[in-house]
Amino acid sequence: MPFMLARRGRCIVRQFRLRETLPLSTRVSLGPRHIRRVSLAANGLPSKRAVPTGPVRSILSQIQANSYATAGRPKAHTGRAKASTGSSGSKKAKSGSKKTGKKATSSKKKELTPEEKEAKKEAKKAKALREEIKQLKVTALQPPKKLPQAAFTAAFQEKIAATPKEEGKSQVQHFKEVTDEIKELPSYELERYAQVAEANKAENAAAYDAWLKSHTPLQIKEANAARRRLNQLLGDTKSRKYRQISDDRLVKRAASPYALFLKERYESGDFRHMSVQEAGSRAGEEWKGLTESEKQKFYQLYKEDSERYRREYREIYGEEPPSSGKNTSGSEESA
Repeated sequence: MPFMLARRGRCIVRQFRLRETLPLSTRVSLGPRHIRRVSLAANGLPSKRAVPTGPVRSILSQIQANSYATAGRPKAHTGRAKASTGSSGSKKAKSGSKKTGKKATSSKKKELTPEEKEAKKEAKKAKALREEIKQLKVTALQPPKKLPQAAFTAAFQEKIAATPKEEGKSQVQHFKEVTDEIKELPSYELERYAQVAEANKAENAAAYDAWLKSHTPLQIKEANAARRRLNQLLGDTKSRKYRQISDDRLVKRAASPYALFLKERYESGDFRHMSVQEAGSRAGEEWKGLTESEKQKFYQLYKEDSERYRREYREIYGEEPPSSGKNTSGSEESA
């Protein structure tokens, strides 16, 4: 039997197994006296606590567990799990340090040269311009495509569609052959194409009117503003593509005092035998020669026309009109 050192005693006691020394009939339970003796031998001190009664198997397991336990932390806190946790923490710390190192290196951006900065700035402007043009084209609206309204155009479209271009011939040669063919058509064929053109005019007018009524006057006004802006951005070569949309529902702007004076002079018939340039030059000289009291008549007409413009603008567009910039006396004010 092995010897062991008691935890609280100063003597060496001999360990023995009670279950093996007892007969089978007494292995089931032990009396209080036997338990007390075992407890005194293990601890070396008298126990004041009451000895519990219970199965021998549970009591012996507790005695053996207390006698073989080592001083210090319990097993649950001194196992390898603690060491593994520390290693994983160190790995995380290392990985974290690596990540911060990458971030530190990536945060240092390469400085651009003045040429690269200017190119980047120009590319940004070009992109903004493309986006603006794209949005303006949507706002500008597109009227329905018109059918040919001239006899020659109607004949040319019909002939060019019915006559395929031969191989080896250029497009210019193909168009010239079709044009020569139309010129040699008999008079009754030309009359038929003239009737087709007249019918196309009526059809185009009906389609345009239906398209116009499918949009509000405010949408047409905004479309015309977008078309003016597109003409400025795209230049003179594209200006004919975006013409102003004609709509009788649009509010007419108030005429200026000089425009009202010019209208009165043209209606008088005094400029009947003059060219447009001569009439304009003559009217400008006359306007400069008028006194302030003589001009007051046209200022009053402009004031009345401005009131009409504001009223119709609110009724038709449903919003306040923009500032006109001038009042009836020629000084600046908000319309």
